[in-house]
Amino acid sequence: MTPPSAGSFIDHPGIWARSPRVVAGVGRKRVARAVKAGKREMPTTTFTRRDQTTVTVPRVVNNDVPRLLYLSIDEAHYEPVATPSWERCMDEAAATMADRLAAELIDRLERMASKGSRR
Repeated sequence: MTPPSAGSFIDHPGIWARSPRVVAGVGRKRVARAVKAGKREMPTTTFTRRDQTTVTVPRVVNNDVPRLLYLSIDEAHYEPVATPSWERCMDEAAATMADRLAAELIDRLERMASKGSRR
């Protein structure tokens, strides 16, 4: 997913994070100097809320470029790091399966006998 207004530096498909944002009168050096010198007012943005009240807030601008969080690739190959330990655990479980099933069967038969039910 490529941001629509990102510019030409984004040419890889993937997941992009929005660039860091700052208040324009602080983040842009030329604007900050002009505001400090009194040649310019702090940039603001005005918008109307749903309840028709008008709000004026400091203007916010991008401070840097968008960050690539995850690059999309067609195919990836990973070494099976967990496979040996998983196989070892499965073999250990399979070795005790008959004993566990026998214990479960004995337990069920004892419960049925104690209740006096015939099935």
